[in-house]
Amino acid sequence: MGSLFVTGLKSNSSKNVASALTAEELVERLDLEKAHLNSNNGKEVFHVPVRTFGSYKRSLLSISGNGNSMAVLLTYPNPEDQRLFYITDLNGNLLKEVKIGDDGKELPASPTSKKSSIAGKSDDLCEEVVYETCSSGQHSFETGNAYQCEFWHNLQGGTPPKLFKINGICGGTGSGGGGTPIGGDGSSGGHPAGGSSTSPVGGGGPPKYDFTSADCVQNLDCENCNIPGDTNNDCKLSYDEAIAFNNNPCEKTKGIINNPKTKTAIDDMKNQAVLPASDPNSGEIGYKFQADGTPSTKIIGGAHNVNFGDKTGYAGGYHNHTLEGIPMLSPPDIEQLLQFVLAQGNYGNPSNAFMGMVAPNGMHYVATFSGNYNDALISFSQQDLNNFTDNMAMRKGMYNPSTPNGFEKLFFAILNDMSLNGKVNLQRIESDGTIKTIIKNNDGTTTAVPCP
Repeated sequence: MGSLFVTGLKSNSSKNVASALTAEELVERLDLEKAHLNSNNGKEVFHVPVRTFGSYKRSLLSISGNGNSMAVLLTYPNPEDQRLFYITDLNGNLLKEVKIGDDGKELPASPTSKKSSIAGKSDDLCEEVVYETCSSGQHSFETGNAYQCEFWHNLQGGTPPKLFKINGICGGTGSGGGGTPIGGDGSSGGHPAGGSSTSPVGGGGPPKYDFTSADCVQNLDCENCNIPGDTNNDCKLSYDEAIAFNNNPCEKTKGIINNPKTKTAIDDMKNQAVLPASDPNSGEIGYKFQADGTPSTKIIGGAHNVNFGDKTGYAGGYHNHTLEGIPMLSPPDIEQLLQFVLAQGNYGNPSNAFMGMVAPNGMHYVATFSGNYNDALISFSQQDLNNFTDNMAMRKGMYNPSTPNGFEKLFFAILNDMSLNGKVNLQRIESDGTIKTIIKNNDGTTTAVPCP
């Protein structure tokens, strides 16, 4: 399979998401007899069906080029209908809903669709145009037999039966986006750069393992297709399901803290949070995270602050508070959340922005944004932030909170001071990983509601 399956997959499997499988474990769940590999202009496109236990159709689409690789899963609720499918990454995150029109081209995005994420700097942004089925001279929409062809062979002949776009690795040497990087050097795997395809590349005999439905991987091959937000398990997102999913803070926070890519960074901040002031390495550190969970390099902060710097290409940030600090997000933290919101505006969904804080008591908090882009345009001077911070410290001194509920009351009081009441969601992550949504009651108290 050339360069398409290398180091991006994990060394052992937790069997929760496809990205946790080793390359060998993933390959055993694919129908290699029906796989196709196309090489053209320095890029390899590998497309292979997944062996699923359900009635839906799913395939792995991998694109390598420009020294990078990315992989996504395409899920078709109706195997006979190639005009509706969902794109997810190997971590199970929903990137996009795709609907194909009568001309074989992607229809404009509907409210169901979620914009996929972009990694890298703004000048790396691009869209990868994908021809997902064949385009020989014998198959086209004009002749009415486009869908009789399963894979492409000659993009110059006929009409591309299925054309869609995904944020990708085209141009330059950017780090790609939208899909899950799976390693590789982007080489052509022995295929001439002028363009060629194999039909198929598979083989290798029957699967090595005798899988049962009990062995399935949640976002890969289980009986239910497990599209994020699909509450009735029909493998499709209705308008209401999509709206609820896009605005569900539980799903957003689960996607952040359960992502294997974020775990090492969050663990680093947990360790940092408990260092005593006498330790020369004490203080705050932080990380920025791309929408797929890829962390930035560690950001070294001060005693009680972290400068996240340029937020372009990042969905949010995380940092620790110290033993001497307040175990709650501060006014400057909230202002940083707004900056991450604005950083999404030109190429993503502002509601994807987040700000996390790891407290020394083993818990951490995540704030997400529920307003719109214009709501985040509110600005604060440094003096404003100083005043808000002084107010928070004064309330802490007056009420002397000793429980999470008490500190959460301080948070919502500051939101009110900053004219952001009702526009920021707060979640508490307990030391055992339980996520609770913090609801502000009419009397100013809070209620912690466990996420399902």
